[in-house]
Amino acid sequence: MVTNGKQDPWINSSVKGDFYFRSAGAQARKKVTPSVPAGASAEIVFWQSIKDSTNPASFKAYLSQYPKGAFAGLARVKLNELKPPKVAVLTPPSFKVVALDETLVALKAANVRERPSAESAKIGRLAEGSEVEVTGTTRYEGRDWYRVSLAGRTAFVFGPLLGKPNQL
Repeated sequence: MVTNGKQDPWINSSVKGDFYFRSAGAQARKKVTPSVPAGASAEIVFWQSIKDSTNPASFKAYLSQYPKGAFAGLARVKLNELKPPKVAVLTPPSFKVVALDETLVALKAANVRERPSAESAKIGRLAEGSEVEVTGTTRYEGRDWYRVSLAGRTAFVFGPLLGKPNQL
């Protein structure tokens, strides 16, 4: 060599010696174990890592590992907070209506209900002596009800409150 090894060719780097690239996969394969800060127990580190979690499984895991741990009570509270709310699915009680086509009168003032039940929503009222078109009859919870057509809407009236016009 002309310079006797005293001159380096220009390279856009200051790295000297052997240089190797390491693949990202090598880092991912390395097992990472969290270190416990001096004086802190593994339980405290565990708790601090999950305390703000919204995943119930985190708190179940804590309780599984530390059932009587310092934070067991808090873990149970968090589990209760994270339980999905219970939603009641109420299906209306079923009843059979036998078709009827006649006009009856209110024997006395009568509430008109959405369904054949005194607990059902009141949607109107019949004055004593008023006529109503009856479209069916049913028996619900041991009581007779009439299905009526009121202002184009289907509704129900307690059976003993309706009768033939000559019953007044």
